[in-house]
Amino acid sequence: MTPFFLYIFCIFLFSCGATGAVRWYALRKKLLDIPNDRSSHTNPTPRGGGIAIALAVFFAVVFLRFFDIIPTNFVWAFVGGGFMIVIVSFFDDRYRIRVRYRVLVHAIAAAWVLYFLGGFPSLDIGFTKFSLGWFGTIFALIGLIWMSNLYNFMDGIDGLAGSEAVWVGSIGGFFLASYSAGGLAFVAFALAAGAAGFLVWNWYPAKIFMGDVGSVLLGFSFGVLALFGERLHQVPVLAWVLLLTPFIVDATASTVRRMWKRERWFDAHHTFAYQKAVEQGHTHSWVTLSIMGLNSVVLVLLLLVVGEPRFLIPALILSFAFFLYRWWKTQYAHSV
Repeated sequence: MTPFFLYIFCIFLFSCGATGAVRWYALRKKLLDIPNDRSSHTNPTPRGGGIAIALAVFFAVVFLRFFDIIPTNFVWAFVGGGFMIVIVSFFDDRYRIRVRYRVLVHAIAAAWVLYFLGGFPSLDIGFTKFSLGWFGTIFALIGLIWMSNLYNFMDGIDGLAGSEAVWVGSIGGFFLASYSAGGLAFVAFALAAGAAGFLVWNWYPAKIFMGDVGSVLLGFSFGVLALFGERLHQVPVLAWVLLLTPFIVDATASTVRRMWKRERWFDAHHTFAYQKAVEQGHTHSWVTLSIMGLNSVVLVLLLLVVGEPRFLIPALILSFAFFLYRWWKTQYAHSV
């Protein structure tokens, strides 16, 4: 077994075993997610399994730094900011923290990342780069906060957030490697392996849930990889936006729709397209596998961008249009 596959396999095994340990502890302490009228599950289920993903990935990043595979500033940014995310999410899973305080910590974590990144002064759009100045750093700050939260919004049915993390981490890893960003690619693969270990326990019917401690961290982690990828290795941030289009479109369109209707969009609800699909009679597994299948559209477009970077913006437009159509069709399936 090559060192790379041994590295990935060890992360997978650690995450799988740690998830089982967290489940045992949660059952013993009765740390259960009790179903309510906004839930997609029907049985009380242990939560907090995302801690296993966090531990696996943090250990992997420290390991990579020990062998000088990734830069020090990335480790400080990723582990420091990620630790803030994990702590506030852990207490939110246990005691429910007000939205304003959670977002404040998310903002501090994002600012921490951008400090070690050295800001985000320009944006690569494929055929040229736009100079953004100080506005770029604000743009990156808001984007990182939103990425952290939108991934959490998409963690509402068994297997979905974990499966997407395996997909995005794997494809993102190969994408980073194609730009000679080998160190960051190893981190992306570690995220995929950690999510896969958790997914053993989370596939339908789920034996444990990820909780905010896992879902917010995954969104944050992909955002950090995207920002560092562009700054250090000329890997466009927008390529990561393309890769995450299914989650970005559903979370953003559903949230904008609730804001338009003057609903409390930050409260728990049951109106995302993937939740609507379950309400329409599809199983959690069917919805998850369908979204993974639709990711093939993104993969084709991403491969096009790798070969011809000038097609980045057209690829983004096509991807967003396609998934917005799917979102609309699912949301209004019984009203058209």
